Amino acid sequence: MAGSLPIAYHPDMADARQVTNDALDLDVDERTRLALRLLDSVEAPDPHGHLSDEELADELRRRVEAVERGEAATVSWEQARERLRQRLGR
Repeated sequence: MAGSLPIAYHPDMADARQVTNDALDLDVDERTRLALRLLDSVEAPDPHGHLSDEELADELRRRVEAVERGEAATVSWEQARERLRQRLGR
Protein backbone atom coordinates (compact mmCIF):
# COMPACT_ATOMS: atom_id res chain seq x y z
CA MET A 1 0.00 0.00 0.00
CA ALA A 2 1.46 3.33 -1.03
CA GLY A 3 1.83 5.75 1.86
CA SER A 4 1.27 3.17 4.59
CA LEU A 5 3.73 2.72 7.42
CA PRO A 6 6.15 -0.21 7.31
CA ILE A 7 5.00 -3.21 9.34
CA ALA A 8 7.95 -2.89 11.75
CA TYR A 9 7.24 0.77 12.46
CA HIS A 10 6.65 1.76 16.05
CA PRO A 11 6.02 5.40 17.00
CA ASP A 12 8.72 5.33 19.69
CA MET A 13 11.38 4.28 17.16
CA ALA A 14 11.59 7.80 15.76
CA ASP A 15 12.32 9.07 19.27
CA ALA A 16 14.94 6.34 19.81
CA ARG A 17 16.62 7.21 16.50
CA GLN A 18 16.70 10.90 17.44
CA VAL A 19 18.17 10.14 20.86
CA THR A 20 20.80 7.93 19.20
CA ASN A 21 21.68 10.62 16.67
CA ASP A 22 21.89 13.24 19.42
CA ALA A 23 24.09 10.95 21.53
CA LEU A 24 26.46 10.36 18.63
CA ASP A 25 26.93 14.12 18.33
CA LEU A 26 28.33 14.29 21.88
CA ASP A 27 32.07 14.46 22.46
CA VAL A 28 33.83 11.23 23.41
CA ASP A 29 33.85 11.95 27.16
CA GLU A 30 30.12 12.69 27.21
CA ARG A 31 29.38 9.59 25.10
CA THR A 32 31.46 7.49 27.49
CA ARG A 33 29.58 8.80 30.52
CA LEU A 34 26.27 8.20 28.77
CA ALA A 35 27.27 4.68 27.74
CA LEU A 36 28.23 3.81 31.30
CA ARG A 37 24.94 5.15 32.66
CA LEU A 38 23.01 3.16 30.08
CA LEU A 39 24.96 0.00 30.88
CA ASP A 40 24.31 0.52 34.58
CA SER A 41 20.60 0.66 33.82
CA VAL A 42 20.53 -2.77 32.14
CA GLU A 43 23.20 -4.79 33.91
CA ALA A 44 22.25 -7.87 35.86
CA PRO A 45 22.72 -7.77 39.60
CA ASP A 46 26.34 -8.07 40.65
CA PRO A 47 27.08 -11.76 41.27
CA HIS A 48 29.83 -10.64 43.66
CA GLY A 49 27.65 -8.21 45.58
CA HIS A 50 27.91 -10.41 48.66
CA LEU A 51 31.70 -9.90 48.81
CA SER A 52 33.32 -7.29 50.99
CA ASP A 53 35.60 -4.74 49.33
CA GLU A 54 38.61 -6.70 50.57
CA GLU A 55 37.23 -10.00 49.26
CA LEU A 56 36.43 -8.41 45.92
CA ALA A 57 39.93 -6.93 45.69
CA ASP A 58 41.37 -10.39 46.42
CA GLU A 59 39.21 -11.93 43.68
CA LEU A 60 40.29 -9.27 41.19
CA ARG A 61 43.96 -9.85 42.08
CA ARG A 62 43.50 -13.60 41.64
CA ARG A 63 41.99 -13.07 38.19
CA VAL A 64 44.70 -10.63 37.09
CA GLU A 65 47.39 -13.06 38.23
CA ALA A 66 45.70 -15.90 36.31
CA VAL A 67 45.74 -13.76 33.16
CA GLU A 68 49.38 -12.82 33.70
CA ARG A 69 50.32 -16.51 34.12
CA GLY A 70 48.44 -17.33 30.91
CA GLU A 71 45.94 -19.51 32.75
CA ALA A 72 42.83 -17.49 31.89
CA ALA A 73 41.20 -17.33 28.49
CA THR A 74 41.07 -13.82 27.06
CA VAL A 75 39.57 -12.33 23.93
CA SER A 76 40.31 -9.14 22.03
CA TRP A 77 37.94 -6.18 22.22
CA GLU A 78 36.94 -6.89 18.61
CA GLN A 79 35.95 -10.46 19.52
CA ALA A 80 34.09 -9.34 22.64
CA ARG A 81 32.23 -6.64 20.69
CA GLU A 82 31.23 -9.16 18.00
CA ARG A 83 29.96 -11.59 20.63
CA LEU A 84 27.87 -8.81 22.17
CA ARG A 85 26.48 -7.83 18.77
CA GLN A 86 25.54 -11.44 18.06
CA ARG A 87 23.95 -11.83 21.47
CA LEU A 88 21.95 -8.64 20.94
CA GLY A 89 21.02 -9.57 17.38
CA ARG A 90 22.81 -6.65 15.70
